[in-house]
Amino acid sequence: MSRAKWFANGIVVGLLAVATLNALSYFFRSNNWQGLVHNNPSGQALGFPIEVWRNGHSYSGGTLINQTAMIINVATAFAVGIGIGIVSVVYSRWLTEFAEAMIEEENQQLRHASSQFSIRGLLLMTGASAVIAGLIRASIAASPQLLLGIYFLGPAFLIALAMIPKGLPWQYRIILLTPSTLILIGFAMYIGSRLGLDFERVMFGVFVCWVPQTVIAATFLTLWLAIRYCRKNANQKNAVSSGPVH
Repeated sequence: MSRAKWFANGIVVGLLAVATLNALSYFFRSNNWQGLVHNNPSGQALGFPIEVWRNGHSYSGGTLINQTAMIINVATAFAVGIGIGIVSVVYSRWLTEFAEAMIEEENQQLRHASSQFSIRGLLLMTGASAVIAGLIRASIAASPQLLLGIYFLGPAFLIALAMIPKGLPWQYRIILLTPSTLILIGFAMYIGSRLGLDFERVMFGVFVCWVPQTVIAATFLTLWLAIRYCRKNANQKNAVSSGPVH
């Protein structure tokens, strides 16, 4: 992969990182979290590094969003992205080798792809079926607790569901994740409508709860893969340097 592509990827990573911090800022700037399950809560706020919105508060010009803070926050996001992009360019050779190694590993899995289920997968599938059945039953008598459950446990449920098939390449897991994600968001919207919540309110809850969980999980997964790759390379170098034993 060229340095320009790694630089662009770095900018995207930076934007995602700041978007995650913006979502997390809701839980620290707000006086309470009632905005997740109520239409007109008080004391709700959002914004990183500067607050850009607080419900019931108007800013200069009568706008509901602090436009100056929004410009600063967007500039901060791009500054972080450019910084990560520069670091990516500096380590572009290692990153390219790492990416190629991951692609080769996935290609090997694709060539030996199997839809067989392990005992663990069977247990996970049983649990997932129970959760889905519970959601369907509970949606008949929708409650704020159920909606909060989808907000805070939804990403973990989706990841567990995607991990059920043993040895399935990540391309196939994404195919499994996409409709599952849409269905779960549909459940959240349906439950929200039963509770009288606006569509924007439900999607706001999905944003502030799902984005941080997803990005943090992706970060830890990437770090784990990178550590495993470094250990594998170190073991190979040690094997080569030690040479055959006579």
